[in-house]
Amino acid sequence: MLKSLAQNYNGERITALILTGMGRDGAEGMAELKNNGAYGIIEAKESALVYGMPSATAAKGAYDEILNINDIAARLIEIVEG
Repeated sequence: MLKSLAQNYNGERITALILTGMGRDGAEGMAELKNNGAYGIIEAKESALVYGMPSATAAKGAYDEILNINDIAARLIEIVEG
């Protein structure tokens, strides 16, 4: 899904999240989005039930912030309200 966004939309208008989960596909998609100017947030290890996908994203350096799950909603509101 993130790769599709990267290929079809201006990344500067996208804020993407990587939350708890396994695999690398989200990390690859986030890297493409970041290359297109998107803003990326990944869930912190402390709150992720499974840190696989957030860890893969962090390893690629494809993020702007790492936040605890309890802080993500408030941060999204800040971003949207600009």
